[in-house]
Amino acid sequence: MSGYPEAHPDAIVDDPAAMREAYWADIRYLKEKLDAGADFVVTQLFYDTDNFLQWVKDCRSVGIDKPIIPGEGTGWAVPVSCAQECWCVRECRTPRPLHPNLEPLQASCPSWRTAASTA
Repeated sequence: MSGYPEAHPDAIVDDPAAMREAYWADIRYLKEKLDAGADFVVTQLFYDTDNFLQWVKDCRSVGIDKPIIPGEGTGWAVPVSCAQECWCVRECRTPRPLHPNLEPLQASCPSWRTAASTA
């Protein structure tokens, strides 16, 4: 079962209140899928570990008790072009130390959105 520590990519919006609702809606939907028979969760790629750990706590707070496995991705090993747009590279919170590595991608991608953490 897929899990999205920062909400499903289709649910990511700029309005903080709507984003918070989308975040909790994803968690509720994940619980429904797990209650229907899924055995575990594997998350999408993420860079912000603190955010992931909070998401796990939030999942546990609504009764999700099945294993949650952090997902892996290619990270920086594979170049991401605008045509390929890895939604997580574009949408996930990224720790400030990674920002210099992201600048070339940001320059080449007109739909880039800044969602940086303060880490």
